[in-house]
Amino acid sequence: MAAERSRAPSRSAGAARLQFFLRVGAYFKGEWARLGALSLLVCVSIAVSLLQVWPVAVIVDLISSGPRNEGFIHRLLLAPLPDSLLGRVLGLAAMTLVLRVAQECVGMARTLLNFRIGYGGLTRVRCDVYRKLQALHIGYHRAQPQGDALYRLNQDAAGFHGILNVAVAVLGSALTLAVMICIMASRSLTLTLIALAVVPPLLLTNARFGRALRTKCTEAKEVESQLTTSVQRSMASIGLVQAFGREADEEARFDATLRNSVKAWLRLHQDELRHTLAVGSILGLGIALVLGYGGSLVVEARTGAGDSSMTLGALTAFLGYLGMLYDPLCKLTGAGAAVQGGVAGAQRVFEVLDRDQAVIDHHDSAALPPEPRVLSLDAVGFEYRPGHPVLRGVDATIRPGEMVAFVGSVGAGKTTLLSLLPRFHNPTHGALRLDGIDTRAVRVADLRRHIALVLQDSILLPTTIAENIAYGRPSASDAEIREAAEMAGAAGLIEALPDSYGTQIADGGLNLSAGQRQRIAIARALLTDAPILVIDEPTDGLDAEHERTLGESLRALKGQRTIVLMSHRLSTIVDCDQIFVMERGRIVEHGAHEELLRRGGVYTKMARRQHLHTGHAGAPPRSSPRRAHPMPSPDAPRDDDGLWAEGLMG
Repeated sequence: MAAERSRAPSRSAGAARLQFFLRVGAYFKGEWARLGALSLLVCVSIAVSLLQVWPVAVIVDLISSGPRNEGFIHRLLLAPLPDSLLGRVLGLAAMTLVLRVAQECVGMARTLLNFRIGYGGLTRVRCDVYRKLQALHIGYHRAQPQGDALYRLNQDAAGFHGILNVAVAVLGSALTLAVMICIMASRSLTLTLIALAVVPPLLLTNARFGRALRTKCTEAKEVESQLTTSVQRSMASIGLVQAFGREADEEARFDATLRNSVKAWLRLHQDELRHTLAVGSILGLGIALVLGYGGSLVVEARTGAGDSSMTLGALTAFLGYLGMLYDPLCKLTGAGAAVQGGVAGAQRVFEVLDRDQAVIDHHDSAALPPEPRVLSLDAVGFEYRPGHPVLRGVDATIRPGEMVAFVGSVGAGKTTLLSLLPRFHNPTHGALRLDGIDTRAVRVADLRRHIALVLQDSILLPTTIAENIAYGRPSASDAEIREAAEMAGAAGLIEALPDSYGTQIADGGLNLSAGQRQRIAIARALLTDAPILVIDEPTDGLDAEHERTLGESLRALKGQRTIVLMSHRLSTIVDCDQIFVMERGRIVEHGAHEELLRRGGVYTKMARRQHLHTGHAGAPPRSSPRRAHPMPSPDAPRDDDGLWAEGLMG
């Protein structure tokens, strides 16, 4: 019973390894024709390699002992050659050249075909990883360093190609080894057995080093991923680093990470070199044994001291085959160690591919074309961690064309609620509905076409301003792009830039201020055909003038779009049809601005803290004074990095 239990985990581990390699191989299933051609080239390469030994062996026999009737291969090679010794030697030399050139040509074709197959599979892997990274929920990306995702996509994915290379090498080595053993055994069974005596120590050596190489390779990849993450984070926050004079600290952090990476790779390479030394020593021992015993047989044949028929040419051919035997033998016994780098990379790729997307379309998900609909929140609750609710029983009904706001202090749950609207997360309890249909029963793409989202941290792409505004609606005309910019209060700042709407935005929008980025993001949302517009902190980064412009734009959209605002500032939400006041994940009050003020509750306290003027309904709000930043002119001086003054100071 104990033996059976010990064998069960072994069988399970073996099945898991087989399943792993079959999964890797599935990425190359579109390359069957090329794999067949590659197998054929491997066979041709083996045949040419086997033939290369014999012209040299025949020359040695011709020179050392004169013409003799040695066997079929001797007669085959000498048949087309002249009878003179010199003519035969020159002819055999020419054959050696032809065979070597043929081997190189076949090898080149093998390599090119192997690259084509490998890159075909690598393309499929990277596309799958990229598609999965885009599908994974926002929580994953917020918790996972971007550098790690980049490393898995670029470096770890190459492990699939590495595994293919090892598999092709194993196939060629197995065929070569089988043919070599048959040929060598036909020449001398004893010498062949002596040559194969190195197999057990080779297997033990590779098993011993294989486990260590796998561990150290995984460690090296993890540290290298941390290095990529360190560089990415440092470059993304370069403005913050320079503003606070932390260059030396960041350099020290990078230096420490880099040193850890170097140490990890050195540990791996040291094990690889020790493995190479051990294998080389074992193979050297095998060659010495064959050479010693084979040399003694040649001496016996020459002196007539025994019944040996071993000639110097035959021993030369045998030694040539021995070199060809040990190369595939080493590849076969060392395949486990050689494949560890690819296995480590492929496992890290599968870790991403096997992650739960959290938000997926089910087979019965319904199509729902975008049009104005009633958005309702029915006892919505959400927990990032079990037992730690962030939202608790949120109820709200938002009708088409209404402008509503969810307000509350930091930590009230507004941002979490916002992430549930486009299904970045699914609610833990309750449901969100469009016209009474649970959004979890709707195709994700259709749901998100209903919603145009403006996040507080406005994301801009490194392309032109016009392309950024039209990102959600690429077919928009120039006039529609300008109209959206005017509605968002962004037209003035855009037209003041040297290239206007054709101005190129830097990575992360670093050549624009936060207010400029916010207005362009709002213009992008306004340009879409989505019936629901959701804006997180709409006035964040805006001066008083543009805050007023945005407020007017939003009031103009009332009745045309459903507008949902998430804000802790009350100055731009006084005209909302409904205001939902949140505290600790709950809605504690809701109603219109004047109605909430009359209640004298949480909303009234927020208004007093913000010195909000409470005039008659619909009156323009008076915000606390803020300095307005002047718009840069086309001729405004710029620094060496092309940043406009407002982009630096806003």
